[in-house]
Amino acid sequence: MTTKFLWCGERICEARDNSDNVLARYYAQGERHGSTIAYYAQDQIGSVVATVDPQGQITSRLRYDSYGTLTSSSGTLPDYRYAGLYVHPQSSLYLATYRAYDPKIGRWLSRDPIRETGGINLYAYVTSNPVINIDPKGLDIWIEGPSGSEPSFHQSVNVGNMNGYYDSYSFGMDGHGIEGKVYRDHDPGGRSTATMILGGR
Repeated sequence: MTTKFLWCGERICEARDNSDNVLARYYAQGERHGSTIAYYAQDQIGSVVATVDPQGQITSRLRYDSYGTLTSSSGTLPDYRYAGLYVHPQSSLYLATYRAYDPKIGRWLSRDPIRETGGINLYAYVTSNPVINIDPKGLDIWIEGPSGSEPSFHQSVNVGNMNGYYDSYSFGMDGHGIEGKVYRDHDPGGRSTATMILGGR
């Protein structure tokens, strides 16, 4: 059976069969297969470590090594797993927006689309620091933490070139004005302008 995917922006949001029947729907915090709904419980990098049904019952548990190889699991496993990436069922590869990642070798399978802008190792995954960093697009990533320019209780995930153009996803709980916004950097060096609200106030 051939599976076709419907993309909503840069994320798979639906799987369909050859006749365009919906096999699964994917949301930010869960997925639905027919009448079965599974909500995600995620860790610090967005890996799905468990799923629960609408009644709050645990329907699956998952454990990974640092680079995303599934080390133990139980129940009906979700399609989105390690670092919030979709897993291809036949190959067990994780699919980011721009390339595939192999957790067994801890490397991307194709060259970085942004070439050396993301570093000289074109196949490296998250600068070899998968416990903290993520790369949902398969491009370039860095994390700006408490020592950066974010206010207290805030975090931002930045995708792009730190010395050039990037998108910054900022979130936190302090009521600061940038809560829940996405910034598209228009000027190299980090000057940003808000372009979209993700959530929050």
